[in-house]
Formats: sequence, C-alpha cells, structure tokens
Amino acid sequence: MGWSILRGFRELLPEEMEFRRTVIEAIRRVFELYGFREVLTPTLEPFELFERKAGEEIERGMFVFTDKGGRRVVLRPEMTAPVSRTFARLAKAASLPVKWYYIANMFRYEEPQRLRYREFWQAGVEVIGADSLESDLEVLMVTSDALREAGLERHFLRVGDVRIVRGMLAAR
Repeated sequence: MGWSILRGFRELLPEEMEFRRTVIEAIRRVFELYGFREVLTPTLEPFELFERKAGEEIERGMFVFTDKGGRRVVLRPEMTAPVSRTFARLAKAASLPVKWYYIANMFRYEEPQRLRYREFWQAGVEVIGADSLESDLEVLMVTSDALREAGLERHFLRVGDVRIVRGMLAAR
C-alpha cells in the first residue's frame, strides 16, 4: 500500500491544475458579476450540522469519525448546511438578501466510479432572504452563464417548477 493513492482520490498534475484554475476563475468571474460574494466554511464540521438532514443512507455516504476530543465530526459532504449555519450566526448584522458563493472541496464515502471521486470540488450559489421567483431565476441564470463561461457551451438545467421555466424563457 505505502505509496499508492487511496481509492476514490486523485492527484492533479500541473496541466490538470492549470485547467482547473482556469475553470474556477471563469466561474468566480460570473458569480461576482452577478453580485455574489465568496464564503468558505471549515472542511471538518460537527456531525450534528448534517445529522438532521442525514438519514441512515446519507450518513453512510459521509466520512464520519470521532476526533481526539471525543466529538463526532464529518468531512464536509456539501455546503448548504455550513453556509446556512454561517448566515444564522451573522443574521442580525446582515442586510437581506445575502448572495454568497462557494468553490470548495467536498467529501463523500461513495463507491468510486469513472469521473466520480470521494473528494471533489463543487461550486454553488446561495441566495438567503429572498423568497421570490426573481431570485430563483437569477440562480438558474448565473448557473447557466457560469457553465458557459467555463467552456460548457452545450448544457441543460433540469427545473421542476413551471413558473421558473416560464420566467427564464421570458428573460432570455
């Protein structure tokens, strides 16, 4: 075992890092053009943060362990819960809506497959305090524009709310 890479993880060589950096910079430009501001939460989080959301199946997919202090902790599997926690801590001082984005590594203990790793990078946006169709549309538009800017000219977004679809079609 000694020098091998753990199953589901990978090393990125200089050419891959250059490509990754180009994609991330393109996505970041679009997010910021739309007025989103970057946040980053800890990679290691208390298990309780995800416990309510995590059923037994989801928990099996998380890297959960007990730290030296006896606390159950998890390697961050997603960003919505940590971003929500961060907002809740600052809510009194925040003017709404809050528009945040993140580009961070996530960890899921799932069966590795082609192009599916246990450590992966995820980019996303969160709009907090704006329960409107316009903010839903903005999230879809920034997502589509970020994918296009990152070089994915041909992509599709699956939307389950016909009001959002109508609004997007009217906006374009």
